[in-house]
Amino acid sequence: ASYLPRSGKWMNKIKYVLGIMMIGMSLYYANLAFPEVKKIFFVAEENLAHANWVSYSEDQIKLAQSLNKPVMIDFRADWCAACIELEKHTFSRPEFISLSEGFVLLKLDATEESDAINAILKKYDVKGLPTVLFLNKKGQIDKKLSFTQFISWEKLEPKMREAMKD
Repeated sequence: ASYLPRSGKWMNKIKYVLGIMMIGMSLYYANLAFPEVKKIFFVAEENLAHANWVSYSEDQIKLAQSLNKPVMIDFRADWCAACIELEKHTFSRPEFISLSEGFVLLKLDATEESDAINAILKKYDVKGLPTVLFLNKKGQIDKKLSFTQFISWEKLEPKMREAMKD
């Protein structure tokens, strides 16, 4: 046993470093398991301006037609990394929020599968997530503007401006 190092001050430093790492990892996994807790501690994040997204419904599409507004439908899921990137880096920009006032913004959360959600995905021929569809003011899909991956604001802006022209 002479080849084992003796305990001392260095061992206490190792214990502290490993203890901090364990606390950090437990916070990381707690955040994954309970994401709603993050909202309690980071209330300031909630005070930021957000676009006016509403849950998908046929009534919202009819409302858009009556208001003579185009529709943007975001098919997303919590497990979809590109969906989260879109929300974080593109849909949160002040420029997007401002321009989106000319749209009816709909979200369909496909995190949890159900027959109703699958029927809507089939109706719009959604093959994967994210998928963002633009409907013109008459409620028809504009396939040339729709996209199925993360895009930056610089690429989304011309699509939105084109959708507003109809």
